[in-house]
Amino acid sequence: MGDLRATGLRLFDNGVEEIIASYEKLGQAGAPASSDAQPQRLSIIVLDALNTSNTGYSEQIYGREGVSHMLSKLPPGDRIAIFALGDKLHLLHDFSTDYGSLRAAVDKYQAGQPANWVEYFPGQLSETIRIRDTLQALKQIAEATKNYPGRKSLLWVSAAFPTQVAMTVFHREAAEAMRELGVADVVLYPISPEGVRGAKQLDSMMEMAAPTGGRVFHGSNDVAALVRGAMDDAREGYLLTFVPKDYLEDGSFHNLRITSSRKGVDLRYRPGYVADRH
Repeated sequence: MGDLRATGLRLFDNGVEEIIASYEKLGQAGAPASSDAQPQRLSIIVLDALNTSNTGYSEQIYGREGVSHMLSKLPPGDRIAIFALGDKLHLLHDFSTDYGSLRAAVDKYQAGQPANWVEYFPGQLSETIRIRDTLQALKQIAEATKNYPGRKSLLWVSAAFPTQVAMTVFHREAAEAMRELGVADVVLYPISPEGVRGAKQLDSMMEMAAPTGGRVFHGSNDVAALVRGAMDDAREGYLLTFVPKDYLEDGSFHNLRITSSRKGVDLRYRPGYVADRH
């Protein structure tokens, strides 16, 4: 990411231009996640059997092996939690900086087949059920992490998010789930373990990630590199602050838009916030 100057940026809140009060660069890709000046970052990794089993067991293996290998190479500093999604959302390991313990939890999950794969085999579920349960899991993560300060990263290792056509039926529910992630300051990073074949539901993955300021990582046989890339993307960025004009704590949603005078810049950011009631 090249350096951006605050003087070239403009910020709009519900169409009204606001003055940027402060501006600072955060982190650096590949650097340790914390220092005296930089607090620890929180990352949530979800191994998604609910959607991935629909395409084949091998993608689950690639995904788990990729996460395990990434943890073996990750510099110290990040606090990471590991979840698995099957019949419901399962916590495999709470937030920790002990990568050995986190890796052991991933490897243990890889070694066995949870009973829910037999009782609740995702490949035989309709997309309606998968969408409902996927969105519910996202809401659960938002609720569980909303009281943790700072920006969180949600790395969702999944080979087959519900198709964009099916997602249109749940447009309102999906938008609500993405909004709840935004309120909890969680950025969604879908990661496809399908290799160079590419993600089957790339459009729906992009549609889900964009409202949170995230992006999709796909198109590589090196799943560990994709996971690490998502973690590095979340670590590097810029922090802008502003004081909205005529701000009311009325629970309304505010749309944000940021523009840059610099040509060729692709800005990714959370596109809004809720004016919480107190």
